[in-house]
Amino acid sequence: MAAFLWLSLLLASGSLTGQTAAYDASDSSTAAYGGQLPSPKWAQWLPSTDTYQYELIELGPAFRQVQDANTAASVFNGYGLVFGNGNMRWTPGNFQQYRSWFGYHRIAPPQGPVTQELYMDFQYGYAQCLRQTPNSYLALGGQIGFLGPIRFTPDLNNSFLSWEIVSGIGPWFYAHRSFPSPFGESDWQAYLEIHVPVASYVNRPKYGLVLDRDQEQDEFFAHPGNLLRIQLELGLSFWRLHAPRRPKPLDRWKLAYRWELLDIGQGQALTSSIHMLQAGFMIGQDRAADKQRRQAKRAARKSN
Repeated sequence: MAAFLWLSLLLASGSLTGQTAAYDASDSSTAAYGGQLPSPKWAQWLPSTDTYQYELIELGPAFRQVQDANTAASVFNGYGLVFGNGNMRWTPGNFQQYRSWFGYHRIAPPQGPVTQELYMDFQYGYAQCLRQTPNSYLALGGQIGFLGPIRFTPDLNNSFLSWEIVSGIGPWFYAHRSFPSPFGESDWQAYLEIHVPVASYVNRPKYGLVLDRDQEQDEFFAHPGNLLRIQLELGLSFWRLHAPRRPKPLDRWKLAYRWELLDIGQGQALTSSIHMLQAGFMIGQDRAADKQRRQAKRAARKSN
């Protein structure tokens, strides 16, 4: 906990850009560009504006824990695999991101029946930049999300199918801080994001379903008094410039830990959590430079 609080203060104290600043050959300060000055030969590969956009692909193992009164009083634990993708966009004024995760888990209580779970989670967030320096960025805004895991337990005839559909909205905090890499010409960036929904819609089965019974659902609007959901992600990304034959503007590798907690107190009680370790690749999108290259190609074709 002490390490977590220390990192939160470190990120907030400097607080974000989207990456590094656009290259300026006249800027000789070593405070820019993640704390180090890029070589002039890199200039053509750096982003041409202060707006940065990335496509994200990630994959990693997950530890899943569920205690669902619709199924059993026992706690179901197990492991699985989660695939994620998304799009992130930083500007000097705001930060936006879309993220989604799709997973498969096998969970079971001690010496109990195995449950197979299909996991789905979607998030969209928009945050206003509160503070920005060449090495850091701090933003606060809101996020909406949809969570929809479905669990199958064939050995439980009277409750073989269960799910929870939770869509919510609430405040979202994001911060990152860049620092030089000790391993050569690159920069690292540590980031933290936290989301806590304050209003949610919940849809769950009233009891376990069987094939010859009409489906019955329990649905209600929830608030922090009867639903608690916390999402936290802590990660590190780093980049190296491409070789000149591949003019991409700062693709990044990413390592992250993500934790989510869901506690529903209304109706049949449910408590669940997921711990993810994700390795990902962030594909840089420099739209301004791409547009210039397309225009140059069209002009060259017309001249020929």
